[in-house]
Amino acid sequence: MATPAATSAEWFGAHGYAVLGTEGLLPRGEAIQSVPYFHSVERKPDEDWDSFVARASAETIDHIRAFEQRFAEEGDVYVNLTWVSEAEFQILRQS
Repeated sequence: MATPAATSAEWFGAHGYAVLGTEGLLPRGEAIQSVPYFHSVERKPDEDWDSFVARASAETIDHIRAFEQRFAEEGDVYVNLTWVSEAEFQILRQS
């Protein structure tokens, strides 16, 4: 069964959004600790948007699946996905 994070990454990809990064967060009392399972995806030069979206989704899902067991061992890990639309990505590139 897919995790909610993997399902979300798949949904983003299917709807034209690129997942730029993945971060695991572990609640510790009243604080939140980042766990060392960060993943990011960079757009390649001359890569069209649809190819980037598909690759970002696939890489993110692979990353999440690779760490599912570790997430389970850590406890109640939350996964933060950073995603962007093509229009928003163009604005980021201009910044």
